[in-house]
This record gives sequence, C-alpha cells and structure tokens, in this order.
Amino acid sequence: MDAVTALTVAATPQSVKWGFFDATTPQVITVASGTEVVVETVSGEPNCLPTEPAFEILPEHRPILDAAERGAGPHLLTGPIRVEGACPGNVLAVDILDVTPRQNWGFNLIIPLLGTIPDDFPDYRLRILPIDLAAGTVAMPWERR
Repeated sequence: MDAVTALTVAATPQSVKWGFFDATTPQVITVASGTEVVVETVSGEPNCLPTEPAFEILPEHRPILDAAERGAGPHLLTGPIRVEGACPGNVLAVDILDVTPRQNWGFNLIIPLLGTIPDDFPDYRLRILPIDLAAGTVAMPWERR
C-alpha cells in the first residue's frame, strides 16, 4: 500500500491526547493487520511555540492545545490506533516507513532537574530549531562550553 492509499489519522483536538494513553482511551481508528497508516502529529506546548513570523505554526496546533484531553505528561500523542484481532499480551510489529516534518521548525527544551542526567543541565533553555523542508535538514545551534 502506498502513501496515496494509506489511511490517515489527522492531528485534531479529538484525536490527540496531551500527556497520556491508558487502557480506557478509546481508539481513534481501527485497522486490519498490515494496513499502512499515516499519523499526523504536533509537538510543543504553548511556551514552546516560536514567536518569530518566519516559523509556521500548523493551523490545528493551537486548537489542539486549547481542547485536547489532558493527562499528567507533556507529550502530544495522536491515537490510539486499534489493530483488529490484537489482544492484550500480543506483540505488534510496527515499521516506520517515513518521517516527514510538517512545519519549518522544531525545538529543544531543557527543564532543570528533569531527564536522565539532570545535574549536567541545571539551566532552563528553549531553542527553536529551523528546519529546511526542501533539504531535509535542521540547523543545530551547537555551542562550545
């Protein structure tokens, strides 16, 4: 199945959960095993959105932040997707065929005292990272310490 005939799960306030999936979260779509699915995503809480006009913010991003069901975590998750016939305890194989940025920016965020090595990064830092969609590259603002 190619991307033209794949099923698409759009990122919407109804399909995105903010900070959780659990066993009671209803599926947004049910697919047969082997179905190719394109999953649209958004990333970034309100404080992580760029303010410079050169950076595109997807039209659904702010409505998702305003209306998506919220849990304890920070991540925006599209889904869940149910596989017909799958039962608790089954192992599912998922092949990621492509990752395509949908906007011309990403971000890196350091929050003090969080993460794997919190003592190495004591200062809050948000960096908006420009993405060249045509070239498929990200400008990384590395600094020497």
